[in-house]
Amino acid sequence: MSLLTRSFLISSFSVFVFSTVSLAVPGENHNLLLSRTGSDEAVVRSDAANLLKKYGSGESVSRLRQLTQDTDWRVRFDAVKTLGRLAEPTAAETIEPLVSDPMPHVRMISVWALYQIGDASTVPSIIQTVQDQDRQVRSMAQRALKNLSGTIQDRSIEEWTAWYSQNKDLIASDWGQQ
Repeated sequence: MSLLTRSFLISSFSVFVFSTVSLAVPGENHNLLLSRTGSDEAVVRSDAANLLKKYGSGESVSRLRQLTQDTDWRVRFDAVKTLGRLAEPTAAETIEPLVSDPMPHVRMISVWALYQIGDASTVPSIIQTVQDQDRQVRSMAQRALKNLSGTIQDRSIEEWTAWYSQNKDLIASDWGQQ
């Protein structure tokens, strides 16, 4: 069986399993998804990470934080995306190092998630990605910083750093931090 065929079958099975999850008992759904995060198949782990957004429990967040360290970039991507959707404040410290991930998709979603979470202490990491080698990562960083600052034009890393130095207390209070 070719790798492509195997991936398709696993993905199809995963979709089937997770589409039938919604018909089961809610607590059992959560437990099933949590168990799927430990699968040997990356696509199953990735799907489970993506679907855990329905559950904001501490156990889900803990498992998602673990998945941000997965060897497969797609799993890291989905785990970070779900943590961003949950706007889970405790996840910022886990996500922040991923702005330097080898995969540009993971770096981009990490910038987005940090903005969604709203931890002012992570703004310097977002600023650093303004000069990322990948255009999409740079674009996401600029978009996040423009939304945060209320400006409409891109700035250099030096300009964003100066802006942050002048406004970090305001940023923290806007995001509800002290």
